[in-house]
Amino acid sequence: MVTITGTRLTLSDTVGLAVDMSPTIQLIDPFDVGFLSYFGLSSLDKTATETEHKWMEDSLRPLTSTITDNPLGAGAVTINVAAGTGVNFRAQDIVKIDDELIRITADPAADALTTIAASNGRGWGGSTAAAHNLNSVIEIVSVAYLEGNPTPGIARTVVKTSVSNFTQIFEDVVQVSSTLEAVEQWNPGSEYARQLAKTMKSLMILMDKTFIYGKPNAGSATVPRAMGGVRHFVTTNVTAAAGAQLSEKLLLDSLNQTYDAGGNVKAMFQRLKQKQAINKFLDPNRRTGMDDRRAGAIVDSYLWDQGIVDIVVDRWLPADEEILLDTEHIGFGPLQTQTLAHEVLPKLSRLLQRGEITGEYTAEVKSQTAHARITGLATVIV
Repeated sequence: MVTITGTRLTLSDTVGLAVDMSPTIQLIDPFDVGFLSYFGLSSLDKTATETEHKWMEDSLRPLTSTITDNPLGAGAVTINVAAGTGVNFRAQDIVKIDDELIRITADPAADALTTIAASNGRGWGGSTAAAHNLNSVIEIVSVAYLEGNPTPGIARTVVKTSVSNFTQIFEDVVQVSSTLEAVEQWNPGSEYARQLAKTMKSLMILMDKTFIYGKPNAGSATVPRAMGGVRHFVTTNVTAAAGAQLSEKLLLDSLNQTYDAGGNVKAMFQRLKQKQAINKFLDPNRRTGMDDRRAGAIVDSYLWDQGIVDIVVDRWLPADEEILLDTEHIGFGPLQTQTLAHEVLPKLSRLLQRGEITGEYTAEVKSQTAHARITGLATVIV
């Protein structure tokens, strides 16, 4: 021991001083998993019973095409339509090109439709027979069948399709030494329980990211199965913003794409930065008084002709993307009996405590044309 003279100070007399430590551990916890929070962990239409989860999709027969005549003359009696679409037409269909109505007088030969150059064919019902440009839309607007006709018209149907996704096993491990679990710590409670809670949250974040970015893989003895996410399935209604800031016009254009396909978007998902662009939709209509002391605006939903669309933030989405979903056709859930759960593993030694978290899940993204994405949005909001 050392003998000192003069005043005793904390600077030199450090042995035995109590440690000033808060019993609360500060943890940065970015746990806003927007997709999983919105759809939950059990929202499949039908519980998955196989590792390949399938569903059937059907659609109505298309009622429109485009003409390939360049141009279609005012007196032409053969109308050529886009390849493979002639089968959608038949005799006695009333079609519309621009403002002219035309009665189809014979079942199509491949992609060639037949009419007659008179008021009972071209210029049907008093409309004016006219020339029409290449790629003009031809639309079936009615059918007028002859009274007493003993021969039924030809049937036209659309073949159902089978769409599928695979289940994916999510797994993580918690492992703490028995000594660490036993010693007294400033943070009260079980160290194993604290690590378990953190690991569970991390795994949920990975599940949320997979719901967004996943690519399906059937798997093998050496390659794990993997599920496809929303971005994999939604491929038709994708608008490239080319660096433009999200605007009401961009949003409405995408909503109208889904409407034209028969969808009804109920929720849109984005990073916080893109939500802040939506917040600015109110700017042109905002009025403030001299006594106002609060700036800013928050938009939590968007009202348009089909109803209210929820605005959901998910920090794991691409920073420059907006995803619009008809939520009726989206689901996420487990393979039967394989819900996310923790199980304590058998001890290999008294010196370790181990546990494993596992769950096997898949996603349904049905009728992908009922959804939309906007990509390449500005990430600097002005």
